[in-house]
Amino acid sequence: MKNEKSNLKRMKYISLILILLTLFSCKKDNSFIVKGKVLNKESGIVRLNQIGEKAFDAKTCELTNGEFYFKGEVGLPEEFFIQYKENESSRGTDYFKFFVEPGTETEIIFDTEDFYKSEFNGSTIGNEYWKVSQTISNEFDSKIKKLIPDYQNAQNAEDKEQLNKIVGKLDSITNLTQNWVLDYVLAHTKSYISADLLYQRQFNIDVDTLQKYFDKLDKNLIESKYYKRLKSYLSVQVGKPFLDFELTDLNGNIHKLSSIAKDKVILIDFWASWCKPCREHNKHLKELYENNKSNGFEIVGVSQDRDTTQFLTAIQQDEMTWLNLLDKNDENAVSKKYETTSVPFNVLIDSNGEIAYLANDYENLEIMVNKLLNNK
Repeated sequence: MKNEKSNLKRMKYISLILILLTLFSCKKDNSFIVKGKVLNKESGIVRLNQIGEKAFDAKTCELTNGEFYFKGEVGLPEEFFIQYKENESSRGTDYFKFFVEPGTETEIIFDTEDFYKSEFNGSTIGNEYWKVSQTISNEFDSKIKKLIPDYQNAQNAEDKEQLNKIVGKLDSITNLTQNWVLDYVLAHTKSYISADLLYQRQFNIDVDTLQKYFDKLDKNLIESKYYKRLKSYLSVQVGKPFLDFELTDLNGNIHKLSSIAKDKVILIDFWASWCKPCREHNKHLKELYENNKSNGFEIVGVSQDRDTTQFLTAIQQDEMTWLNLLDKNDENAVSKKYETTSVPFNVLIDSNGEIAYLANDYENLEIMVNKLLNNK
């Protein structure tokens, strides 16, 4: 009887160990490697960044005999880019874009003179995206490139008739590119590349068409950042309800937009202390706020700053007496929720909680604020 109990205990331990080993062996490898060589360059810097992320978050690598090496982690297939610079202060090349997948290695022989003469070898999705990029370049971008000297010559000669002809050709090529992209999306609704292609062109495709093709994307892409950001962009349109959020001020106090916005006209002002246009914009906002705060108008600043000292200094210098909050630096950032790709950027919300205006110009903003306050 004792032997039977001992055997049962031993079997339980063995089963438990086997389960743990199985779980451990099935753990997903999220690491990736991007390595390669920059042609005809022995020294310099290569930057690696994810598409849609801030330049602050770029990884950098100094070339050794023209070679570079990056290692990182990524949860899902995502688009990255590399850029070559002679040094930190020099102007870099255009971005060389590519896809990586978790647990894979990508190798690039980077031709900075002509990207599409570069050599690329990566994951299944990476290689497919490289083919897509080459097709778009060969079929469409190359034709646009050939028209640029003609456009510049016509512009210098102030030849309006010739300019109109060239602009017509450029529009035609742009439409052909868009149609090719939309056809690709329709034929590859389960592809991360399709979600990315729509995301990259979201501002160039009318909202109704974008919504139509977004709805065709397979729900297996729901966790993709490109799917999420497309969803956010389509949600942040004039006439849509505002997207609520919570952020803290410098004192650690939490502020929820919906608690501030009740029966008020609210301006969400995306800005940063290092942004010169933002600082100029603040001068206009100061006057707008002083003239209208007693009439049910409120500004909520959402700063992209990471240096809290500079953030506070800018508030004091610009006499920003309205509420200012620091944005997050991850996927939950309010700037990503509202799909702001640059600063300054303003989102104006009416007293019914609907988005009324999206822009970064002051004159029209002032007109809209006065209109909404008069209609309260």
